[in-house]
Amino acid sequence: MTSIDRKAALVAALQTSTPVFFAYVPLGIVFGILCNQLGLPWFLAPIMSATTFAGVVQFTALSYIPLGLSPLELGITATLMCLRNCFYGLSFLDRYNVSRWKKSYLSFSLVDATYAILISEGPRSDVDDTSYCLYLSALIHFYWVFGTLLGVVCLPASVTIPGLEFVLVALFIVLIMEQYRNVGTVRPFVIAGAGAALALAIAPTHMLLVTIVLSVAALYLTYQPEAEQCPQ
Repeated sequence: MTSIDRKAALVAALQTSTPVFFAYVPLGIVFGILCNQLGLPWFLAPIMSATTFAGVVQFTALSYIPLGLSPLELGITATLMCLRNCFYGLSFLDRYNVSRWKKSYLSFSLVDATYAILISEGPRSDVDDTSYCLYLSALIHFYWVFGTLLGVVCLPASVTIPGLEFVLVALFIVLIMEQYRNVGTVRPFVIAGAGAALALAIAPTHMLLVTIVLSVAALYLTYQPEAEQCPQ
């Protein structure tokens, strides 16, 4: 692959990841500010964002740290919260058929936004798809770490920025719209919404995990494979 091919893949990844930049950087800033408010050493925040790269786990960890939970308890909680990510890789068994180090990083960086974008687009034919996936994953990873670093270094713990809590919601609304355009049916979204409402009613403290279980079960029970075409 030539440098021109890599440049084209990078440009495509930059264009695609721009909406994620405007969601992940502000949220990273919020995470950095919260770390400051807890009095944690400044360097722990970007290290955590670089090595964990799971916003829901990181924010949850900050809320649990004052409670004095043990690393084991935090680890179990994080595993349950990120259980859905185990299923993401199943969609990319063929697409991520690359060298071990590339596959390791692509798997590590397959967060919600990256997964939604790659699933919606499908394999790219206009650029080298492997390079595109690597650049897209690395850019989204960088946005999160960069936002965290900005929040922890450049902004005081007392700062408040109205509306930041809605940034990620807005991003996923856009991604859902793109997914709908791709699949052409509202059934998965209705099932997920109903599952979330039921989970909120019966297990609000474990809503995410319960929603995933209910949605997967409902999709499995209602799945109807396409009839195979018999040869004439």
